[in-house]
Amino acid sequence: MDRIKRLSMIVLKDNKAKFGVDFNENKNVLDGLSTITSKSLRNRVAGYITRLLKNESIELEKVENMEKQEQTEEQNEPVDPVTESVAEETPLAETS
Repeated sequence: MDRIKRLSMIVLKDNKAKFGVDFNENKNVLDGLSTITSKSLRNRVAGYITRLLKNESIELEKVENMEKQEQTEEQNEPVDPVTESVAEETPLAETS
């Protein structure tokens, strides 16, 4: 695992709630949490964290949308006319 990913995972492990999907906010949060002196390294870590959190939120939205779609499909299932017509028929009288 390269340095950017490793540093990002270390920072996110304990402070994930402080980060969001905005790069500039993540950069400022990272300044407060760490002692990264290199501006380019800080920006790369903040960018990786931003991209990671955006991808997670997109995946969550996809899952939620699929669940909603499944629920609406279940509610809007067409009724099978063949089984309904059989159920509506009156039972035949028994003949001896």
